[in-house]
Amino acid sequence: MNANTPFSLWLIPLILVGFVVAFVLIWTLVCLLISWVGGWARLGRHYRATLVPEGKDHLGVFGMVGIASYRGTLNVRTTPQGLYLTVMPLFKFGHPSLFIPWSHVNATGNSWLGLARFDIGQPVITSLSLPSPILANRN
Repeated sequence: MNANTPFSLWLIPLILVGFVVAFVLIWTLVCLLISWVGGWARLGRHYRATLVPEGKDHLGVFGMVGIASYRGTLNVRTTPQGLYLTVMPLFKFGHPSLFIPWSHVNATGNSWLGLARFDIGQPVITSLSLPSPILANRN
C-alpha cells in the first residue's frame, strides 16, 4: 500500500486505541452516574469505610441503593457493629467501600421481590434494599 491509498494501515491501531479509550471513559461515566443517582456517593460522604471489618460475607448479592439496581454486584458483610458494603472491582469507580452502623439502618417495613427495604442515615440519606435473609442475622 502506498500513501495514496484511502485506507492506511495506521488507521486500524488508531481506531482500536480510540475504542478502548472511549469504552473506559463511558464505563467510568456510567459507574459515576449510577453512584450519584442511587445515593451511593452521598452514603460515601457519611459512611466511607476506613477498615475492612470482620464478619459474615455475602458475595454477589442482588440489591438496590435508592433507585439504582446492583444485580449481583454487591458484596455485603454483616458484623455485630454494622453493615459493610462494597461493589465488585469492575464497578468500583465512584463506589467507595461503606460501613454503616446498625443504629443508622432503619427498617421501613416495605419489601419487594424478597428484598427488605431500609432507610439509611439520620436524617435519611437514601434507601437500601437487600435480601431479607442477609439481615436476619446481624453478625
